[in-house]
Amino acid sequence: MVGKLKKVDYLAQSGILQFSVLSLDFMDTIYKDSIHCNFFSLPSFSPFPLILMELLKRIFFSFQMLHRYRHALAKIYHNNPHNVQLRQISPAILKQKGIAVLVLDFDGVLAAHGEPYPVEELHDWLNECISTFGSTQIFILSNKPLQNRITYFNQYYQGVRYIAEVKKKPYPDGLQKIMVLTGQSSETLMLVDDRLLTGGLAACIANVPMIYITRPYVLLSKRPLQELFFMMLRFVERRFIQLYSWLR
Repeated sequence: MVGKLKKVDYLAQSGILQFSVLSLDFMDTIYKDSIHCNFFSLPSFSPFPLILMELLKRIFFSFQMLHRYRHALAKIYHNNPHNVQLRQISPAILKQKGIAVLVLDFDGVLAAHGEPYPVEELHDWLNECISTFGSTQIFILSNKPLQNRITYFNQYYQGVRYIAEVKKKPYPDGLQKIMVLTGQSSETLMLVDDRLLTGGLAACIANVPMIYITRPYVLLSKRPLQELFFMMLRFVERRFIQLYSWLR
């Protein structure tokens, strides 16, 4: 009886924590969508209810997929070295392991959140990736496909494609689109992302390998509140996945 009560209490705590993590993720999405649309100045025919409906659908989808892939997410977290930054990844070693297509997140991976361009120190690394894989085999898959970022890659890294007009992660649509564009199987793609409940879930659903960036780019001096929010979000989702993966 005591064992059953403990299990019920554990499940209840897990449910509350799961709701909290996805609520934070919901706030993250609201913030990113608000960049493209000023909700407070919209006319009466505003699309905000439609946007809200899509966000709720995304949260419900995340709940379902999180439960299904909780062990796979925990494996991604535990199997990736800690304190990993993008420039520490060797394109040549990935190529040797059979990776043919490289898929990069932007915020936290190529630059701090909200920055328009990749950090300067990654210029040589990106060129090395182009030399290793070919520019047409490198993609940017971000939940924030800002036009200035797309223009930047078109100008300085010609051939590298920025995936837009697909459902946001954790939906696997972006990864599936890349498979169609390249004709490659899921096992030959590699997603590099700093979020488990967005990029990590999308990778699990699409059966794509993932490198989890545990040392993302942060710019506290410029956007302290935003960066602290994302630091908290990453911390909470890691702890939650560790806890939730214990469920059979």
